[in-house]
Amino acid sequence: QKTMVSGLLWYAFFGLVHELYHLLAAYYLLGNVFEWPAAHELVTQAVFGRFIQVSNDEDIHHQLWIIRHAGWILSVLTALMVSTKAAVRVGCSKSLKHAAMLTAFDAVASDLFSWCPRTMGMGVLFCGNFGVLALNPAWNDSDAVFDLLGRMIQITMMRGAQSGGVIMWDHSTVERKNSNPQQQQQPHNHHATVQSARKIKSSKPISVRVIKAKRQDLSKLLSSRVKSRGTNAWGQKKKSIRCFLGHTRFATSSKATLEGTHPHQWSPPEQRRVYPLDDDALWSTVPISSPSKTSANLQPISRKVSNYITHNGDFDFFRIHGRLTSISKLQKWLAVATNHPVPAQVDSACIAGLIDILRTAGCWGLSLRFAMLLGVPGVTFLNPDSTSRMASPSYQGYQEVGRYFELALSDYCSKRQISLANIRENPNLRKELCQTINNEFHHQATFQTLRLDSGEIEEQHFSLIVDATVEAFFRNDLFFATKFFMANAVGSFGIMVTCSEDASRQICLAARGQPMSVAFYPKKGLVLYGSELAAVKAGLSFEMPGGDLNLEDVTEVTEENITQATCRLSLDDLSGEVVLLDWGPSSRKEIIKPPDEGVASEVAQSAQKSMLSVTVHRESGMERDRLHLRDSGTLTMLEGNDLLLPLPSDDGDVIQNDIYEIPTALERVQYDWKKDGTNRRTAVTLSNAIKGRLLGRMDGSIPLSPGTVDILVTGCEVSLWLSEQFASDLQKALPNLCIRAMSSNKILGILGQELAVPARGFPISTVVSDFHDTIVMIVSQSGGTFAPSAISNLLQSVTQNLFLVTSEWDTQVGKRLLDMSHDGQHFGHRGRSQSRIFTTNIGLRTAEPCTISVAATHEMLTQIFLYICASILESPELTAAARATVTQKDLAILTSCGKASIEDLGAIVGERGTTESRTERNLRGSGKLWSRHVLENCKAMILSFVYVVVTVTTGFPVITALHHAVNGSDEILYVVRFLDSLIFFFIPQIFILLIRVVEGRDLRHRMGTRTIVVADVPWVAQAVEAFISKLFACAYSMATVNVISGNPEDHLVHRHTHRVVRGTLLACGRPDGRLSSLTSAESAVNLAASQACSIVSVLGGSCEMVTIGHNPAALGLSKQDIFLPTNRAPFLGERIRNGNFKMRQTALLNRQKFNYQVGFGRRAKTKRNSFLEHIHEPRNLWSDTNSIKAFYLDVHARGRRRSSTVAVADAIQQMGWDKLNQSSNLDLEVSIGPLSNEPVGDESLPTLTTESAPTKSAVARRKGGSIVYRDAEGLLQIRGTSNDYFGQDSKFTAPGSTSSLAFDLIEEQSFVIELYENRIASLERFVAMCVMFYEMGQATQDFVSKMSLGLLGYRMDRTHSILRVATTASPVSGDAVQERMKVLRRQMRDRRAASTIQVAWRRHKKKQIKTLLRIASERNAKLHSD
Repeated sequence: QKTMVSGLLWYAFFGLVHELYHLLAAYYLLGNVFEWPAAHELVTQAVFGRFIQVSNDEDIHHQLWIIRHAGWILSVLTALMVSTKAAVRVGCSKSLKHAAMLTAFDAVASDLFSWCPRTMGMGVLFCGNFGVLALNPAWNDSDAVFDLLGRMIQITMMRGAQSGGVIMWDHSTVERKNSNPQQQQQPHNHHATVQSARKIKSSKPISVRVIKAKRQDLSKLLSSRVKSRGTNAWGQKKKSIRCFLGHTRFATSSKATLEGTHPHQWSPPEQRRVYPLDDDALWSTVPISSPSKTSANLQPISRKVSNYITHNGDFDFFRIHGRLTSISKLQKWLAVATNHPVPAQVDSACIAGLIDILRTAGCWGLSLRFAMLLGVPGVTFLNPDSTSRMASPSYQGYQEVGRYFELALSDYCSKRQISLANIRENPNLRKELCQTINNEFHHQATFQTLRLDSGEIEEQHFSLIVDATVEAFFRNDLFFATKFFMANAVGSFGIMVTCSEDASRQICLAARGQPMSVAFYPKKGLVLYGSELAAVKAGLSFEMPGGDLNLEDVTEVTEENITQATCRLSLDDLSGEVVLLDWGPSSRKEIIKPPDEGVASEVAQSAQKSMLSVTVHRESGMERDRLHLRDSGTLTMLEGNDLLLPLPSDDGDVIQNDIYEIPTALERVQYDWKKDGTNRRTAVTLSNAIKGRLLGRMDGSIPLSPGTVDILVTGCEVSLWLSEQFASDLQKALPNLCIRAMSSNKILGILGQELAVPARGFPISTVVSDFHDTIVMIVSQSGGTFAPSAISNLLQSVTQNLFLVTSEWDTQVGKRLLDMSHDGQHFGHRGRSQSRIFTTNIGLRTAEPCTISVAATHEMLTQIFLYICASILESPELTAAARATVTQKDLAILTSCGKASIEDLGAIVGERGTTESRTERNLRGSGKLWSRHVLENCKAMILSFVYVVVTVTTGFPVITALHHAVNGSDEILYVVRFLDSLIFFFIPQIFILLIRVVEGRDLRHRMGTRTIVVADVPWVAQAVEAFISKLFACAYSMATVNVISGNPEDHLVHRHTHRVVRGTLLACGRPDGRLSSLTSAESAVNLAASQACSIVSVLGGSCEMVTIGHNPAALGLSKQDIFLPTNRAPFLGERIRNGNFKMRQTALLNRQKFNYQVGFGRRAKTKRNSFLEHIHEPRNLWSDTNSIKAFYLDVHARGRRRSSTVAVADAIQQMGWDKLNQSSNLDLEVSIGPLSNEPVGDESLPTLTTESAPTKSAVARRKGGSIVYRDAEGLLQIRGTSNDYFGQDSKFTAPGSTSSLAFDLIEEQSFVIELYENRIASLERFVAMCVMFYEMGQATQDFVSKMSLGLLGYRMDRTHSILRVATTASPVSGDAVQERMKVLRRQMRDRRAASTIQVAWRRHKKKQIKTLLRIASERNAKLHSD
């Protein structure tokens, strides 16, 4: 027992020695950067945790590498020393030697091979902003703040997250003593001073930065690292940490490296002589005069100062004394100015370097450096454009000169009996202090320590430098530094700035070109900020430890109670805005009130002292310490706001959950349009704007030039593809309006750049396109994509008719459009009268492969289409002006089809936990089948591994084992080994063939990565391609696919059939060829698909095709045909064609009789059998596309104009067509009325004897009222049809002078059939493909995870970059948007003036012409009278 105890003690001792080796190496290499840990921390971490925190700085990797390896080298040497004979003679016990050897082995394993990695400062062994300010002490004892931080990271990383970091400030109170002046004299002062010790708050930075691997979850990785650094050795949160300031990065200007990961700092923590701004006692105390002329209580202290920033956006230039400096020059300039090399080759690091120079308050050395570099306008001692080698004084020189200012300040305060705070608040006192310094010190004697030539500082420059230094000492705080940077920087910025001197009470936020928001939670004692609006809503889901405070709800926000309301402040990212958050004791506004009874008194007292003030500065020049009512557009209530949607859960299978929710979400969208809500109010605003355009066209105020765009629909990626389909449909419905769909990036490149980016290959330019007062519809599912967000600002210069289609009301683009609608309104009621946003109300969706967001956006655009058309058709004048081709009947049919589609989608996606739907089973079965194609390489690799391991280990490959089993001759041993070698060589191919045989798949397919070809209409093909590509983004190369897409009605054959090989997987969407307008389309699709499948190799293999469509007709060359359900009523053509072959013959015969009766038939006698001569149809007529096409061609060939009006319902009832499909054994004669020959003119025509009058239901349907109507609340509604088939209550006209054998009423439904395909049927095919390919991806993901025991698992709902929302400029920058808005406003003002003059001149000219004609007519009349 004694030996065991002594061994453990020696093991602990050598562990402590090992960690001391790390610390000594760090002290030697890092110097001032290194901080010795406290004794108790050293012992606790080294003995119990077997680790030590070497440094908080991650940018000195070379030194840290040496520190890491120094530990194990010295530990090994120590173990060797105690094992020598000399050590044995001294009396070293065995337990000592064993402990030393074990420690050496432990050190080698951890430090050299990283088998047991430890924490030795982040970075040794191993794009969006967000932050949490936990102001209430109740958060100090809880780990819930780490969960909250992880949730914010999870939402923020949707903006792109390849790496991330967090800076925490550990605020502790330590006793600081000023240096003894008896040992170190002040310049020009030989008097001793009385020193006193005082407790000063010190902020210690804890920086955490990580780079995630391809399949890692950044939110979990970063939050776990933050938690490990933010807790003590016992796993408890450090109470002194209140701020968690972070950033997730999507690399734009450089690779995703640790050096480029935020938070950034330029200069490492360095000792500075400072008058701490957070030491209120120091700044508010009036000094006591003493004979020594030096105040004992006005002495600076020496402590480490560091600055950190996080930045979202791009930093392009910085203006130094009026001249723009590029980033490359700025990096060199900063390296010389700060005497520190460039820490990282990223633009954001330069911001940190500039903050080092700008944030100088309380430090004379830093203030002097700022004055000489940037403080004196037009005067600089370090020119960034200098071609020669730049040189700058070291900081020691600045600090030595700063001692003169310290002495002058102390004497001045003692004489005047004033405090530092008095001087800071009084500019006259600062001027007087400057004059005192100028009079007391000679400029050459004072500045000689800077080692500058005597001619470099002239007398007048010395005075300016002194003035600038004094101002910088008192005024250059964190707020000033951020404002100065934003005023001179060029680029897009969403930044957070923090400094160790202010970290205990302040942070600064700024935005221009990038979003930034701050949320206040007074009941929870929290302040959250972030670049993503949804991220700051995370506080709603968390409760303060011990329960939220019982504060009175603020229903109406005023400038006095903003921080007492649960609300969100959004910075003005267009004009540029800087916000200072100050929770120090001198702040004036409360955010935390005393808690209720029962809470600890200590917490209550701390809560009373916790205050928050918000100071805002706009770059337009407005600065204030309170918010005014004019800022209503920037505030949003977070509690009691029914327009805000909760954050979605990220648990479970998010893609599957999204797919299951599609029918419900689309049903909600349709239901929302039936009532008065935000979408209906926005629709009214939109329809009024369109009506205004039409009226402008009619009265000539809007020119009819080819480039004039009436409606512009824009977006990016999937949103753009949906927009293009919507614009195409609306253009066909309203031909006289010019409707265009354009990429937001192209618009931004043309209008938002000083040097325009030409839209090559597209007819778009500033000359061709006229966007003056254009109606703009921005489609953005997230509402935060960079290009749509930028043009939502940019296009305000040319039009006020801006609208947004998005997933929820609370988005970045939506906020900007709301600001347009709420200028001057009270922000307490914000959102109640908004009229520019269409929302699908599906909320935030974290899955990168998009399903429900695409379907809901498409459905929303369908509802907008219906409303726009209905509002136009409501007025005959507007209908004529738009030359509308769509009719009210079309809208009724489309509405009914949309309702029926919900049931179809329910059958396609199925229900959670069941597979009752046959369609769902077929789709998922095809997906699983194709997953087997994808996984065969992975399975073959596993089997090959097993085979090699077993055969090599046992020494008996298959042929060799058989040879031994049969006691084969040794003469053929080499032949046996040769055969085994062949098996080893072809073992993967052999196993793939065996797998295919077992699974019953085609043996002739190629062996390798599969290629999936998606064939459908453009928006479906592109959206599904993106969906599959993102599903397999993180898949391994042994189980992945290549994805391409094409339009089978256009370029599929030309683009992809030359690459069709054995095993290519073709997913083809087929339009419903049963409908007259789509018969030829399906024939074209079938032809293209058949051509692709007809390409056969020598072995006879070809591609494998699965078709998806509504027409239940099998395609001969397909592997499987999946038929989607059809719950809509049949169209007229389908109704006529329903039934068996004899019934169709009867219908055609009855049609002949009817044609003769109403005047369609020929004037000559026609035999009854002549109608049946054309009809030689196969049994599968109604499912065979070619036969259907032949039928419709016959109908089309015989079509003629109509003049007389007849009710179709009556005709079909009289002819017996309404009984078709009711019974398969229907008597042929029940619907044939008696015929009689009566003379009509010169010829006799068969007449129809009516057997019965029209039914009451048919009459009631015809008297049901208008299809487009206003309900009791005045809302525009579309009455769907309740007929048995579409067209049942239609009427048609037939001419009396011409005749035809064709009953061509079905031609009237051609356009609505096309709309049905574009708006409904294609959506159902998209959802079906998502179900199929989801199952394929899920089976692949599960197999890889299970076979690797979770080691190779990945989440297919995320990609490598996690770029769910592309908020960074790509590929077009938005840094010139604000300036371009001014230019466009001037151009639009000039154009409006010219247009007004032209219109006035035309009216005047027209009036003059009328006057001249009247005068001429009067003269002619007078002449005739004479």
